[in-house]
Amino acid sequence: MYQEHNQVIPQNPGQYGITSIAFDPEEELLWCGTTSGYVKSYYGTSLEKYTSFGRHNENICQVTAFQRAVLSLSPSSLNCTMKTGLPLYTVSDKSKLTDLLKMELIQNNQLVLGSMSGKLSTIDLSTAAILNESKSIKCGVVSMKWNGSNIIVGDGSGELHMVDSHSLKVIHTVQAHSATITDIELCGNYIITCGCTIDRFNQPTPDLQLKVFDQRMHKFLSPLQNLMFQPHFLSSFSQDPSRVVVASQMGMFQFVNTSGLLTPDCMSVHQIMPLEDGMPPCVFTLAVAPSDQFIVLGDGYGVVHSWVSPTAGREGDEAVAFNPYAAPSVFPNEQPIHLPYIDFNQPLLGAPLSALPMYRFSENGLLSDYWPKKGAKFTRRQLAPIPPQILGQMRVQEFVGYAPKPPDLKRNQIPYIHHHNEGASDFQLEPESPMMRASSPFFGVPKPYRKTEIKYSKLGVEEFDFTHYNQTKYTGLEIHIPNAYCNSMIQILFYTSLLQEAVFKHECTKEFCLSCELKFLFHMMKESKGGTCQASNFLRSFRTLREALTLGLLLDESEEDKAKLSQLIQKWNTFVLQQLHMEMLESNSAPSSGRDQPVFRSKVQELFGSRVVKTTLCKCGTQQSQETVEMVFPLHYPVKEEGKKEKEVSPNFEDFTSFGTVVESSICSEQHTHAWCDNCGKFKSAVQKIRLLRLPKVLCLSCQVDNSKHKEFIRDQQKLAKANFDVSWFPHELNACLADDLTLSVLDSTTGSPPYQLSSSGSKYELKAVVSHVTSVDGNGNLVAHILIDNEDEGGTKGVWHIFNDFVIQPIPKDKAVTFEVDWIVPCILFYVQKGVPFSQSKGTLGAIDPSVLMMERPPQNIPRSPVQFTPIQFHELPQKGALVAIDAEFVTLNQEEAEVKTDGTQSTIKPSRLSVARISCVRGWGNLEGTPFIDDYIRTQEQVVDYLTRYSGIKPGDLDASVSSKHLTTLKSSYLKLLYLLQQGVVFVGHGLKKDFRVINLKVKDDQILDTVELFRLPDQRYVSLKFLSWFILKERIQDGCHDSIVDARTALRLYKRYMELKTSGKLKETLLQLYETGRELQWHVPAN
Repeated sequence: MYQEHNQVIPQNPGQYGITSIAFDPEEELLWCGTTSGYVKSYYGTSLEKYTSFGRHNENICQVTAFQRAVLSLSPSSLNCTMKTGLPLYTVSDKSKLTDLLKMELIQNNQLVLGSMSGKLSTIDLSTAAILNESKSIKCGVVSMKWNGSNIIVGDGSGELHMVDSHSLKVIHTVQAHSATITDIELCGNYIITCGCTIDRFNQPTPDLQLKVFDQRMHKFLSPLQNLMFQPHFLSSFSQDPSRVVVASQMGMFQFVNTSGLLTPDCMSVHQIMPLEDGMPPCVFTLAVAPSDQFIVLGDGYGVVHSWVSPTAGREGDEAVAFNPYAAPSVFPNEQPIHLPYIDFNQPLLGAPLSALPMYRFSENGLLSDYWPKKGAKFTRRQLAPIPPQILGQMRVQEFVGYAPKPPDLKRNQIPYIHHHNEGASDFQLEPESPMMRASSPFFGVPKPYRKTEIKYSKLGVEEFDFTHYNQTKYTGLEIHIPNAYCNSMIQILFYTSLLQEAVFKHECTKEFCLSCELKFLFHMMKESKGGTCQASNFLRSFRTLREALTLGLLLDESEEDKAKLSQLIQKWNTFVLQQLHMEMLESNSAPSSGRDQPVFRSKVQELFGSRVVKTTLCKCGTQQSQETVEMVFPLHYPVKEEGKKEKEVSPNFEDFTSFGTVVESSICSEQHTHAWCDNCGKFKSAVQKIRLLRLPKVLCLSCQVDNSKHKEFIRDQQKLAKANFDVSWFPHELNACLADDLTLSVLDSTTGSPPYQLSSSGSKYELKAVVSHVTSVDGNGNLVAHILIDNEDEGGTKGVWHIFNDFVIQPIPKDKAVTFEVDWIVPCILFYVQKGVPFSQSKGTLGAIDPSVLMMERPPQNIPRSPVQFTPIQFHELPQKGALVAIDAEFVTLNQEEAEVKTDGTQSTIKPSRLSVARISCVRGWGNLEGTPFIDDYIRTQEQVVDYLTRYSGIKPGDLDASVSSKHLTTLKSSYLKLLYLLQQGVVFVGHGLKKDFRVINLKVKDDQILDTVELFRLPDQRYVSLKFLSWFILKERIQDGCHDSIVDARTALRLYKRYMELKTSGKLKETLLQLYETGRELQWHVPAN
């Protein structure tokens, strides 16, 4: 139950009354309006006097805080005053503003005034001008609220009106009470009203029920009952909209749940105590603080009553506040203290400073002990957070946690935190309470590493705020498409400069080519700086590769939560590098037998390839050698064989194996295998030795941490490296030396001579990228990439590590890139790049697209059985920069949307439907053939279509099948190249809803190359209007009566833009938009049949 906290009693109670109370939305202030025309304010929960000023000669009807000012309304004027009391302006007009009673702030610094005569007026607060007027409420305005789009008005006849905030015209009216409405309140989608009803004597009597109106269904629900008094005032809680406080004029109030549930809190009635002289309270106003901790009532005797929540003081006095995010208030400056006059003729001032007596400090004291308290601030040192391994094993019993002590933690000793600015200082590992362990599968994992789920809305991912998770200039990748587990490796390949340049130079005519799709994806990532992209087209081509299916790299939706991502991404990396090599084969110079000038058949091999010799020695003595090119080297750890379980002991330095030694033994390995022997004529056991002939430019290491033994080995080596060398076991630099006898030696910071300087000979490698697997409790976790960004041209800071967790991107400290707590993060792939080889410094761009892609091509595998509906572009009419191109696309569904229905009846999207582009049409917006289509491509697909959406797309079964289709069928790659060419030429695309179209097509278009009619014909903060309704209202033409046709839709969008420019030039655009929305609301946005 709420408890009475404080009272502000005037010197002469009854001299004036409190008519209005409002909490300041920005500061810790409470504003009051009085019957004497004064505005008073109180600071803080103790209600200390802040300001008091008179602005009206009559009673104040309402006060509202607004930015740095406060608005006060009287029956004949509106006054705006700074919060310190300085007047700004007064709006008064006896012919227009009379009998004012209510005011409500809406968008764009506008204020709506309501009068007892039923007149509504809109005031521009920046200019103090009256913008609009309308007498649409017949029985006078009693209460008024704004729901974000419309104004909800309650009048004196008991009717509830929805009023358009622009035109001030009534949209919808319902009868709430048979007599007057006394107050209304908005609680989410519900409108709660209290008022009066007509009794049998034909007299208004307070209604003992609260009426509930659902704005979504436009009907009344069951009323709220169980009130212990006659309700007159309503106020909702900002942090819990399902609760409403109801008060009466006699000083009683109670709480009501909008769902109708009866809780102990709802059964309690609170009563304001009368003053000492016995005067009964007469409440005029009610308000709830933004923090929900305070309820304030004002009565007719000028007394302010404040009640506090019982939970407000549990966290200390500092947690009790009106506003949880209050800005500091301005207080008057203190008067300067005048120091006493000092006569400079006194002899003391002529003496040396050493003659002044000094305080004698004690021998054991410190000089800081005698520092004056006014100049010092006492603070406690911040303790280190509880380690995640302790929280992960903690068991809670009666609010006390128990966990075993880790062996590396000293007993009864807690280190202090020493703040430093190495790398990104804002990266923190946030420990969590063991109470929250059950609700988080990533318990003990830092937030940047966790798998972030996308919150879907009705529009899919359109309304998801990706910028909240990425404040950098680098592009993130979305995860709501199948097989998006490879996003981390795509990011690393994008920042591998020489590979990126090679991909941009690649050209071929294959329909499904990973190199081409990777080129398009890289181009989109370059253009979307700081935004997000999706690799849908790349993964579409990836799903067509039989080898990927054979290797198990393609996951069904049912397998995504069961896959071993650590092994999967390592196989993906090896396969994709080999696939890119096969697609980009090119002949360079003639083969050379020299070891210093190896022959690499592609740019991929030139970058990642290492020439090795594999020698197989049979037991019979036969030796066979074969020279190959390896692009990925798996690591082999010197772990003990599985056998008898040994007692766990702390690792000793004798057990230490440097990372360089592991790399050295893994590249030049010797292992037993079964191989074919020509001498024996059968497969026999043999020994295979691998020797390196040449070091690669990029040393790609596959970590292969597959079992607990590997994790235990890495954990022990990290502890030994930290304890003995104060470095990470995974080094940032390597030095690889290849001797003349092909002996390889790899040195790192733990194997070099003190102070661990690397050798000047050999090839120096620097760690540039890491792929890691983050595990979770109830799933397979996720993959993240650590990348060292050196490119200053792309907005980054040189030499800063960043974590790329799909669309979550942020800088991290340098040591976090090589620190692996194998309990929750395991390394998968390491990229060591030779010094001097550029990384993340590529300036390569997509080459110019040949204009011949726009010409008529021969349809693949079929001959059109019906004439085409477009006229291809000829060379003499190629579009120039700024030319208008009307575009529209149609889509089909590859999988259905997954949704769940909650207990309150609302529907929540779990996974949106996956769309695929099926038809792209472009219409000329220039030249003599303006309005004639030049592209009408039907995109064939090899994936199963679950819904052709014929009603909305016009696509029918068989239209996308090359064996039976009569349409102009082509490939997605061909159509994509056409759009890329138009994009490079600088054309301006005109269409309706182009944001979604380009998103599904997977094309990044700059904002200055888009003219979207869905945005052009729209009022601010209002709904979007369909193309069908716009065509009917603006162009007086009906479209989409049967089914959609993308050519008709594109041509209509072009004509709408032409009409838009005419209306804008003539100055009739705003008037037309107001008429559009007024007509749309009357017809409920349906085009009439006739």
